[in-house]
Amino acid sequence: MQPLIIGLDPGTTTAYAILDSNGEIIKVNSKRNMKLSSILNDVIKYGKPLLVGTDKEKVPKLIKKFSLLTGAKIISPEEDRVVKEKRKAINIKTRNGHEFDALTSAFFAFDKSKNLINRIKVNLKKRDMAELKDEVVSLVFSRGISIHKALNLVQSEIRQ
Repeated sequence: MQPLIIGLDPGTTTAYAILDSNGEIIKVNSKRNMKLSSILNDVIKYGKPLLVGTDKEKVPKLIKKFSLLTGAKIISPEEDRVVKEKRKAINIKTRNGHEFDALTSAFFAFDKSKNLINRIKVNLKKRDMAELKDEVVSLVFSRGISIHKALNLVQSEIRQ
C-alpha cells in the first residue's frame, strides 16, 4: 500500500489533505460535520496513513483518534502555527481556510519527515532497488526501524 501523509483540521467544518511520500497532493477535502469514519473510509482508498499532521501544539482529539485507528504517527508543532507562517510555507489555493490548514498540516508533517524519506530513496537507488521505496518507507515509519532492517524485511518477504 502507498504510504500517505495526512493533514487534519478538525472543527464544525473538518478538512483533510492527503499527500504521497513524495509530497505530492493526492486529495484535499472538507465538509461540515464530517465524521472520522468518513475520513478514514476515504483516506484508506489511497493507501496507508503513516503520518498525521496538525497545526496545533495541543493535539486535537480527532487527530489522536485517527492516529490510534490507523497507527499514523502524529506530527505537531512546538507551538500553534499562525496564518502568516502557514502562508509562507505554501502558496496553494484551496476552496476554504479549513482545507488550507489541513494542507499546511500535511506539508508540515512531510517537511519533518522528508530527510528520512530522502535517505531511504538514496539508499535504495544505490542498491538499484528504488521500486521498494513504498514498502521500506512504510516499515521505517510504522515500526520505527532502521532503513537497513526494513530493507532486509522487504527482501525476505520477496524471497518467500
